[in-house]
Amino acid sequence: MISAGVNNTYGHPNPGVMERLEAAGSDIYRTDQMGEVQMRVKDGEIAIRYKLVGVE
Repeated sequence: MISAGVNNTYGHPNPGVMERLEAAGSDIYRTDQMGEVQMRVKDGEIAIRYKLVGVE
């Protein structure tokens, strides 16, 4: 889960970090691309949904 604003001045997320996460096969959820991200844990399972609102 990466929380970053669209067009943020800090350059988040860092491209090197993204490369390492992708190389490791991580599932990546980004608020700058997906908007609101919700995760629900129930009976050991994680359900994820996202809603793109006002993200360009």
